[in-house]
Amino acid sequence: MSNSGTETKKVEIYGVTYPLKVDTESSKEMEKIAAHVDFEMKSLNLKTSNMTQIAVLAALNITSTLFKERRKMLELEKMVETKTNEILDLQKKFNTKN
Repeated sequence: MSNSGTETKKVEIYGVTYPLKVDTESSKEMEKIAAHVDFEMKSLNLKTSNMTQIAVLAALNITSTLFKERRKMLELEKMVETKTNEILDLQKKFNTKN
C-alpha cells in the first residue's frame, strides 16, 4: 500500500539498481542525485572492485563539495548583511541631514 504523495523510483548507481521511496514532487530531483552519485563513483576510476571503498571515497568527494558550497554561501550571506547594514547606515545619515 502506497501513499498518494510517494512513489517507488528505481535508480541505477554503479551498476546496481536501487528502489527508492520518494515524494512524488521530488522524483526528478532524486534521479539527478542518483546520477550524480553514479558519476562520482565512476569518475574515481579505481582499479578495485571493493564497492564500499568506492562508495566511501565518492561520499567524501561529494561531502567536500557540499562543505565548500556551504562556506561560500555563508560568506555571501555575511557580505549581504554587511552591505545591507552599510545601506541602512547611509539611509539614517541621509534622513538625519534632511
